Amino acid sequence: MAQKASNDSTRSLQAGVLPSDSTVVHQLDEFVVEGRSALVGKEGISFTPSKIEVKHSANAYTLIKNMAIPFLRSNGNSIESTMGIILDVYIDFQKASEDDLNSLQPKDVLRVEYLVNPTDVRFQGAKTVVHFVMKPIDSG
Repeated sequence: MAQKASNDSTRSLQAGVLPSDSTVVHQLDEFVVEGRSALVGKEGISFTPSKIEVKHSANAYTLIKNMAIPFLRSNGNSIESTMGIILDVYIDFQKASEDDLNSLQPKDVLRVEYLVNPTDVRFQGAKTVVHFVMKPIDSG
């Protein structure tokens, strides 16, 4: 008897009719997924700011705030973890000062990296780093 029920279901599916206990299925012509552009690597996560986040940001501090990265926050004069630990901040592998972060142009940021125990010697042994990677400067 179970074999007969299975055969009936198979025939119904082949004929394009769904069995009565199934959910309705629709064919999609196109499927688009939009979301935060993040890339997970072995030392951390790299985030790409959206056009809207860039547009509404005046410097590094407001960009971090507008990007709403789950484990980072900005209080206007430092960038820290959500646990309250002030993080080392770099711009293109150079340790950034408060003036550097205040004058950073968000439109020039290619991505923001959150790195834990980075192995690159340019981070000078820092434990946790926020690294702003800037767009290449067009010299000509």
